[in-house]
Amino acid sequence: MSARRRRIIWDNPPGGWTIEEEDGYMTHYEGRGLMTVSDAAEVLEVNRATLYRWIIDGEIRAVTVSGGEYQIPNSEVKRLLQ
Repeated sequence: MSARRRRIIWDNPPGGWTIEEEDGYMTHYEGRGLMTVSDAAEVLEVNRATLYRWIIDGEIRAVTVSGGEYQIPNSEVKRLLQ
């Protein structure tokens, strides 16, 4: 099985991002420059548990929002993709 080919288009819409799949399917995400852990896991193609471990270990910067949930700045996700 071959890996999916996809690309991330940042700031489309402003503050958000778009994932364009190889077959042309596009998923748009609204944002304020922050991603939920689930969205970041999808973009990075890792398990949510992995992201939580990275947050706790200090490998990725996250902010805590109301309700104690983590959100990850788009800039951190971009950094990990490089």
